Amino acid sequence: MKIIKFLFLVLCSHIASAQEYFDGYIITLNNDTLHGRVMDRAKVHLSPLIKIRFKSDRGKKKKYKRKKLLGYKIDGKTFEAIWVEATMRNFRTTYTIRPGVGERLFLRVVEKGPLIYYQEEFQSEPSSTIFNADYLRISGRSSMVRATQGIVGLKRKRLAEYFRDCSELVAKIENKEIDTIREIIDFYSVNCK
Repeated sequence: MKIIKFLFLVLCSHIASAQEYFDGYIITLNNDTLHGRVMDRAKVHLSPLIKIRFKSDRGKKKKYKRKKLLGYKIDGKTFEAIWVEATMRNFRTTYTIRPGVGERLFLRVVEKGPLIYYQEEFQSEPSSTIFNADYLRISGRSSMVRATQGIVGLKRKRLAEYFRDCSELVAKIENKEIDTIREIIDFYSVNCK
C-alpha cells in the first residue's frame, strides 16, 4: 500500500511540474485587467485547460471558467472571447459576430489593424494534435471569413467574396499572385483602406 501511495505522489508531482505559468494578464467580465502569471493549457499534451489558472503578483492562485473572462494574454499571445454564429447555406459557412448569439470562442489575435487576423485552436481527437483555423476580419465589420483550409491553402473563392470592396486584392487572390495570409494583410493595409 505504501508503494502505491508513493507512486501516486510521484505521478502527481510530475503532472504539477509539467504545468507552467507564464507572464500575462486576464480580463474579467467587469473589464478589469489583472496582471500576473497565467496558465491555459497542460504542458504535457498542450491541450487547453477547462479553466484558466491565474497567479497574482502576490502569489494568490485562482481558477477562472472561460465564460467568466473577456480575454487573456499568456507568453506574448493574446486571446479574445468572441461570440461567433456560424451559418451554413449551400455548403458555405458564414461567420457573424453577434454578442450573445452563437458560440463563444477564444480566438488568438495574431494581428490587429485595418484587417484583424484570428486563429482558432482545436485539437484532433485521436492524436491530440493542435490545429489552427485562420480567420480574417475587416475592422469594424460584424463578419469574418475562414482564410485557409488545412494543407489546401487559401480559400480563394471565399476570400474574393469577402474582399469584393477591394477589386485589386480580389484580382490578386484570383490570379494566384497572393499565396499567404501575410500577403493579404500587407496588401489590404496599403491598398484597401
